[in-house]
Amino acid sequence: MTKTIKLKSISIAILLLLSLTLGIVTYAQPPTVPMTVYGVVYIDTNPAPAGMNVYAKDGTTIIAQCLTTDTGHYALSLEGPAEGTSIDLWVESENVVTITLSYMDVLEQDLSTLVVFHRSLILELYT
Repeated sequence: MTKTIKLKSISIAILLLLSLTLGIVTYAQPPTVPMTVYGVVYIDTNPAPAGMNVYAKDGTTIIAQCLTTDTGHYALSLEGPAEGTSIDLWVESENVVTITLSYMDVLEQDLSTLVVFHRSLILELYT
């Protein structure tokens, strides 16, 4: 009877140690550092006006988006899909370029488009 209690006690102690060890290993994993993509959006050869929508898509899912600044600059922080996934960068409704997701990378990627219909651009053209 005493041997059975000792075996149970030892088994419980081993299980507790294993569960604590596994918990430590799980928490020791470093967080994923997103990929940063930034640059200037150009319409023809001119920097885009402020407020143009720039976004990144994995298939049909938007994973990041931002608006251009008054100098046409944008910056996106990409995370979610698996490393090596093809990501499409869009300006408004136009798919401009495809990049490959690479965590921890910083990519300067200017985006050029010839035709983008945007409220402020139309107003500039007709005033």
